[in-house]
Amino acid sequence: KNNIIKTPRADGRSLFTTLHEVFFLFDIVLTSITLYFNTGRVKRITRLVEVLPVKFQGSPSTSIRGRGARGKTPVFGMLKRGDKVYTQIVKNCSISELLPIIKGRTDAGAIIYSDGFKSYDGLVNYGYKRHYRVKHGENEFALGHNHINGIENFWGLCKVRLAKFRGVHRHTFYLHIKECEFRYNYRNQNLYLILLKNLMKHKPA
Repeated sequence: KNNIIKTPRADGRSLFTTLHEVFFLFDIVLTSITLYFNTGRVKRITRLVEVLPVKFQGSPSTSIRGRGARGKTPVFGMLKRGDKVYTQIVKNCSISELLPIIKGRTDAGAIIYSDGFKSYDGLVNYGYKRHYRVKHGENEFALGHNHINGIENFWGLCKVRLAKFRGVHRHTFYLHIKECEFRYNYRNQNLYLILLKNLMKHKPA
């Protein structure tokens, strides 16, 4: 009985919905958003890109940016400066795991900004000659164009969004990450209309 939600309708009657139905519909929306990002041609980044992996654990409110803690899910983020972000869950934050994503999303002539994480050491050897680091360990945060404020801002917004759920299930975590990506990428547009159009086009089975 406590799981029944009463929603007033315009005609004066009420619509009764169970929490199970609400969660089911919410999963459909998240799945539709994920299909939206996984369908179509990949637009490669040719100019400025910021990269930064983070790790989340069961409760996003305690997520940290460190890479060494156990029991956490690593997610790699790439931001075309002034434009859109891309996220992908990875097995780990090694160069062998991150490089294929970078190569698949950016041209060799792109300018890459990152922190001082050692996994980026080999980027120059793979053709990315213009790679600039922000060494937070040496109290560096921004010097002109050399910063990763954009991708750090996205992960901060993502953390705040996920904290509202007080933890998410592992099997839906990817969907929530993609929702954050969707909200960020289309923050200056009508999200409702974009989502409605996408739901009509990509109907999850």
